[in-house]
Order: sequence, then C-alpha cells, then structure tokens
Amino acid sequence: MYTDKLELLDALKFGNVDSESEENLDSKFIKTKDFNEFLNPQKALILGAKGSGKSALFQMFAKYEKTARELANIKENEVLIVTGTGFNDVKELQTDDFKKLLVQEDANFDSIWELYIAIKVAIKLGVTGNYSGENLTEFCKYLGAIGDYRILSILRQAWGMVIGTPPQGIEIDIKGAKFKIGGKYSIDTQDILVEINESLESENLECWVLFDKIDELFSDNYEKRKLCIESLFRTYLKFVNRFPRIRFKIFLRNDIWSTLEFVNKSHISDKCVELSWDEKSLLEMILKRVLNDDKILEYVINETALNKEELLLSVNLRTVFYTIFAKQVYKGRREANVVSWLLARITDGLKGKYPREFINFAAYAKEEQRAERFEENCLLSGTAIRKAFSKVSEVKCNTYLSEFPLLKTHFERFRGRDTARYTREQLVEMMSGLEPEGDDMIRALYETGMLEAEHGRGVADSDFEIPKLFRIGLGLVLRGRP
Repeated sequence: MYTDKLELLDALKFGNVDSESEENLDSKFIKTKDFNEFLNPQKALILGAKGSGKSALFQMFAKYEKTARELANIKENEVLIVTGTGFNDVKELQTDDFKKLLVQEDANFDSIWELYIAIKVAIKLGVTGNYSGENLTEFCKYLGAIGDYRILSILRQAWGMVIGTPPQGIEIDIKGAKFKIGGKYSIDTQDILVEINESLESENLECWVLFDKIDELFSDNYEKRKLCIESLFRTYLKFVNRFPRIRFKIFLRNDIWSTLEFVNKSHISDKCVELSWDEKSLLEMILKRVLNDDKILEYVINETALNKEELLLSVNLRTVFYTIFAKQVYKGRREANVVSWLLARITDGLKGKYPREFINFAAYAKEEQRAERFEENCLLSGTAIRKAFSKVSEVKCNTYLSEFPLLKTHFERFRGRDTARYTREQLVEMMSGLEPEGDDMIRALYETGMLEAEHGRGVADSDFEIPKLFRIGLGLVLRGRP
C-alpha cells in the first residue's frame, strides 16, 4: 500500500499557477459564478487580484475558442472574438514596430490604441471571411484576385493606413519591406473603424476585443504604464457610441484600476465584473485538475464508491477532496477541518481567496509529503499540509515585492515584529520616512490585501491586522500555530 501511495503521489498533478503554460486548460477550466456576468455584452472591465483567474478566462477565448464558445453558448455568426495583449502580438508587423511609436515622448496613446484595435479586428474579419490568408501581407498580395471579397475595402484601408508614407514618418519593417508611418501620429483610423463597424452591422455581428496583460506594458515605467492604460479606457468610452459593434473586455488588476484617473471613470462602475472565488469553486478547480490523471481518477472512485459523473457534484466535493487531503492538520475533536484551515490561510485582507495560492498550497504539500509518512485514506498528510504553508506565505510576499516595488521597504519594516495587529497610528509611526506615507501608505497596503480592517470600515479604519497569508513571508515572529 505504501508503494501504491508513492505512485499515486507522483501522479498528483495540480497544474500551473499561470494559465499561459497550463496544458489542456480547456479540460480543467470551470465556470465560476462570475462567468455569466462576464458574458454580458455591457460588461467591459474584468477586475481581479493576481492569481484570481483573469488570464485563465482570457486564455480560454484566445487558445480554446471552440470550447469557450460552447461553455458560453456564443455562436460564431453572432460574435467575433479578438484577443490582444497590447502592441507586440500583431504578427503582421515586426515585434518592435509599435514600440517605435510608443517610445516617443509625445506618443499619442489614443491613436496608437485605435490603430492596434483596427488592425486586430480587420485581420479577424479577414480570417473569418472564408479567405485562407492569415496576415495583412497575404491579404494585400491577393487584393486583385478577390475584388468581390466583402471586406476588401476594409483591408485595403488597413494596409494603406499601415504603409502610408507621410514625410518624416517612422520607419517600419513589414516582412522585410520598409515603410514609413505616422509623421506626428497623423494617421486617422476613423475611416477604417467606421467601415468595420458598418461591416459588422450589415452581418448582424458583434466583435468582442479582449485585452489581457496590459498591466505588463511599460513595467519599468509606472507613469507611462498609467498613461497608456488610462488611454485604453478613454478609447473604450469613445467606442461605446461611435463604434457600438466593437465591444471591449479589459482584464486588469484591482490595485492598478484604483490608481487610474480619467474623465468619466465613474461611468464604468456598472460595467465591471470583479472575479471572486468561494469554497465550492476552489474545490472544483483543484479536483478537476487532479482527476485528469487516470490513476488518481481510479483511486478516487474506489475510495468514494462514486461514479465518475458524480465526483464534481457540489454535494460530493468535500468527500472527494478528503481522498487527496487529510481531514485535519491538527488532530482533535475541536480542531478545524482542512478545507477551513486552508481557506483561512489563503485569504487576503480584502477577503479574497484565489486559485494561485490554493494551487501553490497543494503543490508544496505534495513536495513535503515525500519526507512524511502517509496517513490512512488520503495522499497528503496533515503534517505535509502544515509545512507547506510557510512556502505559500513566502512566495506570496516575494511575488508582491516584485509587483509593488514601491512598498518593498514598507514590507521589510514588519520583519521581526511580534504582533499582527496594529493601530493606524502605529503603522504611520512604523513607516516614518518612507514614501508613500500616512494615509497614502495605509491605502496602498490595504488595497493590495496586506492589511485587513478590523472594524469593517475599509481604508478609513482605526485598527488593522495582517492576514495569516502574509505573516510568515513578512518575517513576523508570532507565538503559537501559524
């Protein structure tokens, strides 16, 4: 039996925390309660913390469109899906073509976003128009042979827009041919966008443009990134009335959204979906991943006496979960069950609990189990789960240090302290001499989920507590259990 469990332990696969490198994501993806809200054409902003599943949702439509359409019940003759990650994913241009526009000090981000969107949508229209070409170069090569092509004028204008040669333009290399574009960003994309919108209307189509990874644009230049993302939202507000057939779905981190400043930002408040996870969705997510392995599937069926179709039913999730995980970390009638224990330790100060930390917890517990004795009726012992928590907390804090470099020194001032609770005044005094300071500092820590408001008054609270998720990683020295 011990050997069998080692074999099963090897077969346990919890998957990757980043959806881009996840194999067969379509077989592991689950529809959370936010999925149907995301499908509402009026919803334009999808907010979530790092690891909340934004990119998984995006990747489903980018890489597994057929499965995504089936889950969403979206027909190809009703909605076109265009996905973009911002400027470097237009294969028709060399990877640095848009960068040549963006590096200009007076870069007009509004015009650049319009150009980017026009090219992406025109290409999608071409690909779905029963023409085998996959890029603008091929389209233009055969323009003379497809005079009756329904979007010929759109493609012709797109190409003309890209290779226009105004004096003093910026040189761009397209498949080895050098052209100039832009002058002082004088390209007017309005004509092509009008024709795209008219073409969509004539075919009774909508086009959804999904944007992900825009928080990674200008990662080394905070101010330029902020200007660029603010520009995207201004562009969205323009499109709502001018080009209503082109709808935006922008995936963005909560903390970045809170820093943005642009006219009519409040108009987007009712067009937002904030991704959240509950116990049911997290258990279903982790179990759907492990049950992809035939050995684990057979083991779980034998342990539970359930049929394959019954394993992921809500009523059976805990039963199945406890064939993999021990039921308790600490033995005893009054001790918490493992599900409650785990969820309490992946919850941030804003009450968010996300797949990234849950997957990490499971993966690190598997690593720890190799040095531990197996418990009866499960594969991951309570001891292995408990030991994994330190790594989860450390990785979370290290991740935050890279995501929020302005708070690095603030994080370090918690190291060695023997309490997780602080008054507002204590925090201000502790962080004296650092920027941000005072209320701005508390807001920054609170909005990243590092502080929990003890009295439920949010950032205006008088007392705060560091959630369990961050305590070990921050270097707090606390008595008692982690």
